Amino acid sequence: RSVKAAILTQRRVFLAALDAKDKEKAAMECRKYVSALDKAAKKGIIKKNNADRKKGRAVKHLAVLRKAPAPAVAKDSASA
Repeated sequence: RSVKAAILTQRRVFLAALDAKDKEKAAMECRKYVSALDKAAKKGIIKKNNADRKKGRAVKHLAVLRKAPAPAVAKDSASA
């Protein structure tokens, strides 16, 4: 039970980093989340396919964040 709770906590931290659009922190938290999923699957707490599906979705979210353009700097209309 505590392992599943740890996975969910790590997922929340990863999603918070995604929401904050912090690429470095999101990448670090994604690695931790994937590691927690792998350990749980190895111990038999969750099924391997379940872990693989969650890892794939997490990495997909991270890829979308990495491809997102940097926020545009608004030009001053008075100088244009």
